[in-house]
Amino acid sequence: FLFYAVPGQRKSMIAAAEELDRRGFPFIYCNHGSARVLPAGAEAEESGVVRTYIGTAVTDGLSHCLAIAMRTKQIRVGTGIEVTYTRHPVEMLGVANYINEVSDGRFILGIGPGHNEILTQWGYPIEKPLSHMRRYMEDLRQVATGQSIPPVVFSVLRSKMLRLAGEVADGAIWANAVLSYLP
Repeated sequence: FLFYAVPGQRKSMIAAAEELDRRGFPFIYCNHGSARVLPAGAEAEESGVVRTYIGTAVTDGLSHCLAIAMRTKQIRVGTGIEVTYTRHPVEMLGVANYINEVSDGRFILGIGPGHNEILTQWGYPIEKPLSHMRRYMEDLRQVATGQSIPPVVFSVLRSKMLRLAGEVADGAIWANAVLSYLP
């Protein structure tokens, strides 16, 4: 399951996670949701499936994983994905280790560079995704001296990022992949 908890639905999503845990489901991913920044005076659009929000980040995957981890017993939780540009590796590792500890090792840290359009609007300097993710993983390992790192999976769309995930991370999560592309 992929949980994308928007304002007003977070408590019901945690209750759903508790039910999935009771039923023996193996895993929940919690998404980092970056809102689309709309021009002043623009209205949010409803499509029936996706809602465009005005403002800042809709949800933080790490926070949602922590809440779920505190209320469940066996289901694994993970970020799918947490944007690397918005969290320094020291902060990312500290929060990830906290969630991993209180969940008794049930946490997986899913990370990725995020969407250029939104990051550019927020003023983040954008690097090439492969270089950025290689450096970010190196930085995570460097700041982890003496600490453990929970399993880390990379968000992948293409074969080059998949190869990098296999080289420097513990796995991959396909982000918005089209089924016909997966082979």
